[in-house]
Amino acid sequence: GYPVYIAVARFFHLLVPSPEWSLITLSVVSGVAAVYIFFRTAKSAAGFETAALSAVALATNPFFFSFSHKIFAEIPAVTPLLLAITLLLYPLKAAGRSWLAGGVVLGLMLGVRLSYWPYALFYLLYGLWKAGKPHAAAGVAVGILLWLIPQAAVTGPVELLNHAVSFTAGHFT
Repeated sequence: GYPVYIAVARFFHLLVPSPEWSLITLSVVSGVAAVYIFFRTAKSAAGFETAALSAVALATNPFFFSFSHKIFAEIPAVTPLLLAITLLLYPLKAAGRSWLAGGVVLGLMLGVRLSYWPYALFYLLYGLWKAGKPHAAAGVAVGILLWLIPQAAVTGPVELLNHAVSFTAGHFT
């Protein structure tokens, strides 16, 4: 269900002794990266002091903190979301390559936590309608294909579709 999340955790499993600790390490590293990305973006928009205070507020937020050191995909998904926002910074002024790169990151984010799809959808709609950048759609498509094609190759496309339909039905009903 979370192919990018599991793939990155497998990398961490090369460094730590157990699958559980690899997922915990991924959450911790993602949490640190998210706070750093948030700080850098806020610093360019509001200055150092405001950015530092905002980053501390994010890091100590009970929701963020409680998920940042446990086996959950929330914080590893927040990190690419913040990165995509940082790549755009000023969406109406962003170049096509920024929209493309941000889209790829959001497409990969969907392989970390598929329930974050509203963020990718809003990005697509905003990119197409407001900024007039088809690069947004191309980027999200590339990001999704980077994990969907390997997953379909391993699982089998029909089995993957059947599992996705049954999981979605069971998950939301």
